[in-house]
Amino acid sequence: MSRKSHLAIARSHADEALSRSASDVGVGAVSDVVGFGTYTLALGTATVPFPKITANSQVLAMLALANASTALGTQSVVITPGVGFVATSLQDGTPGATQTGDLGTYRYIVVNPR
Repeated sequence: MSRKSHLAIARSHADEALSRSASDVGVGAVSDVVGFGTYTLALGTATVPFPKITANSQVLAMLALANASTALGTQSVVITPGVGFVATSLQDGTPGATQTGDLGTYRYIVVNPR
């Protein structure tokens, strides 16, 4: 088979993969989305009830609204399996210190690795 034929076949497979949905081509095979929602920090912390969370879950958070925040920090999460998680905004450059000026609303997604 010529190089040109191999390229045509490869392109055909790529076009087919691109035309499918993400689930058809295996995206999500590494993890399952368990749920999602929002939380709003009060003085840099929020307790989020989420009974489906496990010790292996990962929480991905992103800022949705800054609200009246005077500063934004880096989100850190501590999980209690079967209960939920506590999100804390950490001060950049000061390990372990809570960014109490962060009053932001964050969107989160909980995923469980397979």
